Amino acid sequence: MKDKDTHPELSKTKRKHEMAHYQKVGESLIQLKDSDLDSFELDDGLRHAIDQAKRFKSHEALRRQKQYIGKLMRNANIEAIEERLHEMQCPHEQLTTDFKQLEQWRERLIEGNNTDIHALSETYPTVDKQKLRQLIKRSKKERSENAPPLAQRKLFKLLREAHESQTETTSNTEE
Repeated sequence: MKDKDTHPELSKTKRKHEMAHYQKVGESLIQLKDSDLDSFELDDGLRHAIDQAKRFKSHEALRRQKQYIGKLMRNANIEAIEERLHEMQCPHEQLTTDFKQLEQWRERLIEGNNTDIHALSETYPTVDKQKLRQLIKRSKKERSENAPPLAQRKLFKLLREAHESQTETTSNTEE
């Protein structure tokens, strides 16, 4: 007899919803180009099933293959797959998030003190600290004189370049 507290059984309806969800994720994978699929960590069986589904012309054969892919997805890391799909389908969201984060850094640096510079240099070790300090000083002066924000724009550009450099370094080490 199974202990229901340690192994809760899913109802038939819940299992059907879960299978439908797996199939939907599988359908999204089928729609991707092979080069995009290579960025996913899929086991060989699942990858082969997806490749086969791309070749089917018959609606019924494709429907059965999607069910099979849904079955294989039970053993896959569905969270990682969904996260990667989301990244691929919504790159604009990541850009917006990065942009806002860099704006916050710029404001902290202009309004703050040397501890913020130190924190930034820990986050982005490639940033030119001397140039950073100069731009912060000019940005503060611009604000106090209500001058056009030229240095503030240059400061943002410097932060963006440091962020992009950090992102490239991270993605290169993952490969």
